[in-house]
Amino acid sequence: MALARCWLIFWCAGLLALAPVMAWAVAVAESGATMAPGRQHALEILALTDPDAALRGVEAALPQAEATGDRRLIALLELVRANACRVRADWACQLRAGAAARAAATAAGEPLLMVRGLIAEARSRNALGDSNRAQRLLNEAEQLLEQTPDRELKADVQLAWSSISAAVGKHALALQYAQRGRAELGPEEYPPMQVRLLRNQARAHAMLGNSSAALQDLQQAIWLLGRFTDPKLAAEIHLERARIGRGIQDVPLQRESGERVLALGRQLKNTQLDGMGEETLALADLTEGQTSAAIARLERARGHFARLELVRDELRVLRKLVGLRLDQGDDTATLTPLLRRMMQIEQQVSTADRDQAAADFEERLRYAQAEAELARLQTEGELAAEREQRRIESERFSYRLTGFAVVVALLLAGFLLQQRRNHRKVREALARLQASEAKLRTLVELAPGYLLVHDLDGEMQLVNPANAKALGTEPEEMIGKPLAHWFTDTGTDRIGRYLEQLRRDGKAEGVLSFLGKDGLRRHWRFIANRSGDAVIASAHDVSIEVEQAEHLSTDALTGARNRRFLPRFAALRGEGSWTAIYFDLVGFKQINDQRGHAAGDQVLRAFVQFLRGMARDQDVVIRIGGDEFVLLVAGDADAGQRLLDRLQAERAQSPCGYSTGIATRLPGETLEQTIARADQAMYAGRQRDRHR
Repeated sequence: MALARCWLIFWCAGLLALAPVMAWAVAVAESGATMAPGRQHALEILALTDPDAALRGVEAALPQAEATGDRRLIALLELVRANACRVRADWACQLRAGAAARAAATAAGEPLLMVRGLIAEARSRNALGDSNRAQRLLNEAEQLLEQTPDRELKADVQLAWSSISAAVGKHALALQYAQRGRAELGPEEYPPMQVRLLRNQARAHAMLGNSSAALQDLQQAIWLLGRFTDPKLAAEIHLERARIGRGIQDVPLQRESGERVLALGRQLKNTQLDGMGEETLALADLTEGQTSAAIARLERARGHFARLELVRDELRVLRKLVGLRLDQGDDTATLTPLLRRMMQIEQQVSTADRDQAAADFEERLRYAQAEAELARLQTEGELAAEREQRRIESERFSYRLTGFAVVVALLLAGFLLQQRRNHRKVREALARLQASEAKLRTLVELAPGYLLVHDLDGEMQLVNPANAKALGTEPEEMIGKPLAHWFTDTGTDRIGRYLEQLRRDGKAEGVLSFLGKDGLRRHWRFIANRSGDAVIASAHDVSIEVEQAEHLSTDALTGARNRRFLPRFAALRGEGSWTAIYFDLVGFKQINDQRGHAAGDQVLRAFVQFLRGMARDQDVVIRIGGDEFVLLVAGDADAGQRLLDRLQAERAQSPCGYSTGIATRLPGETLEQTIARADQAMYAGRQRDRHR
């Protein structure tokens, strides 16, 4: 009890000034008492209330602790720093603090403090994309807790396991870890920990398609939130309810949750929560088709985020705003300021990402020398994927603006283009309106990227010089010739489908791959819009990005695909069927322990070759992580079962034993959800085998 009072005094005094923080630190150092359950909550509340003040308090108290050589006190102070950095989402800072806390706790002989440091390190490693290292840190924490049990810390470790599993897409496993964490505690013990476990449990239920169970979890979390003060966690719970509400088209739930977030923001005078509440309510408006109301709320949300300089939040809202205003046909005067601000933030975010990438790389070199190169490549790959996604979104807006500008000129040539059905050659018709042709041609020539105009039969009418140059010819040579003449290896059937989509929907977009005259494979991302009998298509060369994506979606060790390939497989299948066969190698850990990691790596490579030998050309082998793989079968349950039967018959040819689970796509199901069900089936089968 004495120690609990000491922690409470530290929390209250730390909010007023830095001097009391020093006094607390000295008091803790002199007390010599054992850490009791619940001691971390004061730290968490202090970090949540004012993380900057908490960090200043740590910096003020550390010199005296280091001067006296009190390693236990140093560990406590570093844990304060780790909690504050976690609230600020500064993962590099949390990583440093967690490692420092663990080192000091080890020197002081404090195993429970060592566990807290390990958990902080694991969370930051997971946030930085290094899930393998995070798992090893949590294994070490569990080993320490076997020697010095602590139920709350055991629950915290399970919470971390749950977050890591969710981060790699293993939602069934994330659910199991969250449930295990709650089983470690009494029904109403440690409410903050219970709420976080319920949050992870709800997210896993939602990803597995069980929205009703997710909402029940969140409702229980809301009840527990009434027992302690954590407005940010409360807002997070209500935002999660709103997200589920959007998924099940429950507008009242969306509105209720958005209003709660907005109320929390006004109560606490928290401008960020105000913005999040307005954005949530705007999405509810859009669900009901209230576009004008949604635009008004998004404008308010943008204002809140702009005042706080939360540029990423402002950018997300801006993209929604520009898209809505473009759909409404707003004029250039309205759109120009929004687009100018959006491009300004894009540049700012890109610069910040580069700086953060450099900082993350330094941290990986400092704390993981043995795995530094692998970690660097992984981080760079994630950042490249993020930048690619932002660039694609930015390009889409650029394409829309290009089409908006071109349509003005097309209106001048409208009569000409409507007469296309009565003339074999557009060039003959364009000659009747030379003035309109000149204006249109000037606009096309000055347009950024590659731009061309063709009719609904695919015959070229106008081409800008950049486009012709990329194809190794002149604009005049392309006029009057069909698309198939220049994109020879694309396939007439694909070009036919492209033209049919334009006739049906009036627009098309995607990536065009073709073999250039220089013998090199090129990839163009295009957007095409129909205007009468004419089609305006704009494109940008994304060859480098596509090749990088191809590289990033391949596992460096085995040559199999990795998780980054999943969206591409789902897009290729569209509404078609697929079957997922989940594999978990049996005895692989013993191979690593007894024969070394080099032998283990050879087994993984051989297993991938074994699967490829069994699979068809259209099937894909995915390495999920560690010794777990998924074989994605392009077809229904019968195709998947035939392949599984063949694998079972040839099991003796495998370099290692394995457990399997199979699942076929259900109506409306995502690829991630199918894989999660296959994982569950594999786990259930293994449990049955153990109990026979």
